[in-house]
Amino acid sequence: MIGNAYIVAVGLPGFRSIMAGCRLSLLMLSLLLLSACSSPMVLSSSTLVPEQSALAYYQWLHSASAEARNNELHNLAGMGTSSQSLRDVKKALLLSMPVEAPAADVAEAVRLLTAVARNPDPALAEDYRIFAGHWLEELQRRGQLQQVLAEKESLHAAQEALRKNHDDLQNRFALQSGVVTSLESQKNLLEQQNRLMQKQIDALTVIEQQLVEQDRNGSRK
Repeated sequence: MIGNAYIVAVGLPGFRSIMAGCRLSLLMLSLLLLSACSSPMVLSSSTLVPEQSALAYYQWLHSASAEARNNELHNLAGMGTSSQSLRDVKKALLLSMPVEAPAADVAEAVRLLTAVARNPDPALAEDYRIFAGHWLEELQRRGQLQQVLAEKESLHAAQEALRKNHDDLQNRFALQSGVVTSLESQKNLLEQQNRLMQKQIDALTVIEQQLVEQDRNGSRK
């Protein structure tokens, strides 16, 4: 029964995410234990103490200045470490640690970490391997978030453009309505003038006919 319940649980939509969260919690706990004997805050460069834990290196990078990170990147380039993967992981962290890191640096970090994940190096310490995998996932999530934000900005810009077009159409409609109203007023005014002129013409016609009748009557006398 327990085995069947576990199989059913695995099929639930949220089970995998829950297990992933548990694994991440266990990982962070393990890394904290590994770093318990470290003092990353006093390190001037990771390359001086290559045996430090992955979390200690991360903590050092998190507190290091931009100049210190640049020096570290330069030191890694000339570092004769036995593990190329270790250098790649550290370089990836150096390139992508700042939130404002250029897209090209983040893309290079993703490339390096992906290569490490696809080609496991026995010489790479286990905590670096695990940390590299989780950092790769973090960068991928960061990229997805940036894409969502970019799409949101694009939608916002499209909405603003639609709103502007709507306002323009309303203004044009109001202007055209004013023109139509003015034309109707002019039409009504012309009709009134035409009616008045017609009355005047009719009145002149009557007077003319009266004058003609008067002339005829005078001729007969």
